[in-house]
Amino acid sequence: IKTTGIVLKKNKFRETSVIFNLFSLELGRISVIAKGVRKNKSKYIGLIDILNEVELELYKNPESNLYLFKSGRLLNNYTYGNSYRKQVLLSAAAELYNKLSFPDDEVGQMYQLLKNYLVFMQQVNKNGIAIFWRFLLRIFKIMGINIEPNVCIKCGEIGNKMVAFSVHSSGFICQNCYRQSQADFVVGISAKTAEILAILPNIGNYLNQIEISDKIIKELNNIFLLHLSEHFHQNFRLKSLEML
Repeated sequence: IKTTGIVLKKNKFRETSVIFNLFSLELGRISVIAKGVRKNKSKYIGLIDILNEVELELYKNPESNLYLFKSGRLLNNYTYGNSYRKQVLLSAAAELYNKLSFPDDEVGQMYQLLKNYLVFMQQVNKNGIAIFWRFLLRIFKIMGINIEPNVCIKCGEIGNKMVAFSVHSSGFICQNCYRQSQADFVVGISAKTAEILAILPNIGNYLNQIEISDKIIKELNNIFLLHLSEHFHQNFRLKSLEML
């Protein structure tokens, strides 16, 4: 089996091997065992690194869900030379994809979305977290759990100032509707966070003009993780984001 994929996670296995998770363009997320690749003389040392895009030849193990690595080559390395902060944001994308499951008909679209994010982040020098949030919004849309940052979930008005997020209704609440929504499970947001939300769908045009405080980062990370937790019925946590 020949496939192109992006490495999401890897673990050492025995003395010289690794088991890694690959998001494959053709197969979705799969687990692969690569025997002997950690040997000093292996020509594949460094190939199976997280967020490497690789072209692999694999065998399917008939006795398990594991694929067996035969050979491969590096197509792209998306982590080389990046700052610590950017590395964290790239790792968060890998961690997220390693937790999510996509139906077969969405795999190609999700693969391209991940690749576009990794490529775009190479040229981002400020406010990379905002690009990660935009990436999340695009994932939500494809998965059918869309959030509209500029549309009040209660009245449907566009462009009103948002003051809270309703976890159960999966949307933001404007200042006009907040009072009647207090019985809901809502998370308040600050005025500065509301300003970022208003431009988030087109945030690429504003990266060098805005300042994103730690408070804003904490508020929006919390909201997006609550949204994932609500829809997947589990406590959704991205350890990478905790390193920012």
